[in-house]
Amino acid sequence: MDIPGFQVERELAAAGAGRVCLAWQQGFGRRVVLKFADDERYAGAAWRSGIAGLPGSSGRFRHHNIAEVYDTGTCGAALFLVIEYIAGGDLTQRLAAGIRLVEFVAVIRQIAAALDHAHDQGFVHLDVRPQNILFRDDGSPALTDFGNAWRIDQGQPPAGFAAAAGHPEFMSPEQVAGRPLDHRSDLYSLGAVVYKVLTGNAPQHQDSGAAVGAEPAQERASRLPTHLRLLQPIVDRALARNPRQRFQRGGDLAAALQEASREPELAGTTFKSNAVTVDEIQAVTGDLFSAPPDDARQERRVRRQRRAARRTATVILLVAATGMGGADLINVQPLWFNTMLAEVGLAENPLMQTAWIDAQSLHQNPNQSLSAIVAGYRRVLALDANHRGAQDAIAGLAAQWRASVMESLSQNEIAPAETRLAEMIAAFPDEAALDDLQRQLADRRTAEALLASTQALLRSHGPSDVPSATAAIQAYHEIMRLAPGHPVAQQELNTLAEHYAGLARQAADLGDVQAAISFLERASAANGNLPVLAAVRSEIQQATTAQAAIEELLQQASGYRVQDLLVIPQGENAAELYNRVLATAP
Repeated sequence: MDIPGFQVERELAAAGAGRVCLAWQQGFGRRVVLKFADDERYAGAAWRSGIAGLPGSSGRFRHHNIAEVYDTGTCGAALFLVIEYIAGGDLTQRLAAGIRLVEFVAVIRQIAAALDHAHDQGFVHLDVRPQNILFRDDGSPALTDFGNAWRIDQGQPPAGFAAAAGHPEFMSPEQVAGRPLDHRSDLYSLGAVVYKVLTGNAPQHQDSGAAVGAEPAQERASRLPTHLRLLQPIVDRALARNPRQRFQRGGDLAAALQEASREPELAGTTFKSNAVTVDEIQAVTGDLFSAPPDDARQERRVRRQRRAARRTATVILLVAATGMGGADLINVQPLWFNTMLAEVGLAENPLMQTAWIDAQSLHQNPNQSLSAIVAGYRRVLALDANHRGAQDAIAGLAAQWRASVMESLSQNEIAPAETRLAEMIAAFPDEAALDDLQRQLADRRTAEALLASTQALLRSHGPSDVPSATAAIQAYHEIMRLAPGHPVAQQELNTLAEHYAGLARQAADLGDVQAAISFLERASAANGNLPVLAAVRSEIQQATTAQAAIEELLQQASGYRVQDLLVIPQGENAAELYNRVLATAP
C-alpha cells in the first residue's frame, strides 16, 4: 500500500468500518494507526462531514483518556484516519492476566470521563467495548476507534449505520433496533463492559446480533453472582432498557462503582478470564504441604496441618468450581479468600491492599488536598505499620511540600506559599521545618508591607528628595535582609542608584563638586556595585576643583578628630566626611 508520507508496516485488523494498519509517519517520526473507512457504507456526505469533525482532526477537544486522532487523509477513493498508536494492549488482554476490582473501577472512571468529554462536544462513540479500551505504557487507559463516532447535531445516523458501527454484545437496545439514540447509548455500552468483566458474559447471555435484535422487548438477564450482589443495583441502572432510567453521565456510573468497591465484602476481588493454572495453585498452596515434622511439638503440628489441609482443600475446590462449566471468566479472590490467605501468611491483608490502592489513587488525583493524600497513606500504616511504600510516600510528600513552599517564597509568591504552608501544617503538624518556614513567611509579609510603604513614600515626595530617598534606600536594604534576592527591592535600589548617579554627573559638569560628591554618596548607598558609578567617579575626579574639595574635606575631618567628633553629631563628624571622600575616590 503506497500512501505518501507513510510507510505501512502491517495490517492490524479488519475492523467493522474497514482495514486497520500500523504505519510509520515519516514526517513526524512516529508509529500511527491508519483506519480506512469502507466506502460502500460510509461514502455519504454525512459520514465525510463526520470524519472532518472528529475531535483530533478539528482540534475541538483533547482528553488524556481518548486516543488522539492526528489527521485525516485519502488513498484513492478511500478515506482514512491517522490515530495515536497505543501499544499496551486492551482491556480484554488485561482481563486475561487478571485485574483487581479497584483497578478496574479506576479504568472505568477514566473511560467514563473520556465519554463525558466527547458527549459534551456532541459526539456519540457507538462502539464502546473492551477491545477499544487500550492502555498506554504508563498504565493509563484510552478510548479509541472514534472512526465510527457520530455527531448528534447532524441528526440521527443513516439507516443501519449505528447497528453496523457497534458490536452486538455491547450495543444498547435502541442502537440495535435503529431507534433514535443519544449519549446514553454509550453509557449503556459502558455498563455492558462492566457486566462482561464482572461475569464473563454479555448482558443477555447471547452472542449473536440476531439474538440481540430478535426479542427487543425481552428484559435482559443481568444477574450478578451472589458475592457481587452489592454491585447489582449499579448494573441494573446501567443496563436499563429505558435511557431515562440509566445513569445520565459517565461520571455518575463511575462514582457509584467506586463507592461500592470500598465495601469490605468486595475488597481484594480480582477478575480473570483465563483458566487458573497449576503453577498459580502451587503458588498459593505449595508450602502448606511441606512442613517438616517436629517430634517435640508433634501434636500441635498435627492440628496445624489439619487446619492447613482444610484451607488447601477450600482453595482447590474454589479453583475447581470456578474452572468448570466452560465459564468465560473466573472470579478468584473474594474478600474471605484473601483474608484466609492472609491469615496463613500467603497473601497481603486485602483491606491493606485496598487502602494502598486508594492512597495511590488519591496521590495521582491533582484535585486532592495534601491532608487527604497523607491520610490515605496513614490508613495503610494503620493496617501495616512497616509498609515501606506508605512510609516513603509520606516522607516524599513532606519533602515535596517543603520544597514547594521554599520555591514560592523564592519567587515572592506569598499567597501560594501561605496556602501550601497551611496544608503542610494540617498534614504534618510535627514537621521540624515548620518553625523556619513560618519565620521566613513572616519575614516575607513584613518585607512586602515595608515595600508598599516605601514605594508610596517615593511616589509622594519623588526620588530627588534627599531625606525621602535616604529613608527609601535604608528600607530597601532592610527588605533585602528579610527577603534575600527580593527582585522588586533590588530593582528599586538600582533605579535610585542610577537616578543619583545622573544627578552627580550633572553637578560635576557644572563644577559643583560638593553637590556631585553628595549625590554620588546617595548612589553608592543604593548600589555601590552599579557599573555606571565608576564613570561618574572618574568625571568627578577630573573636575578642576575636585582635589581642592577633597583636601578641604580631609582638613575638616582632621579637625573633627582633634575634637573627638568621630561619628557624632550627625552632619558634623569625621566619619561622614571620610565617607564622602571615599565615595569620590574609593
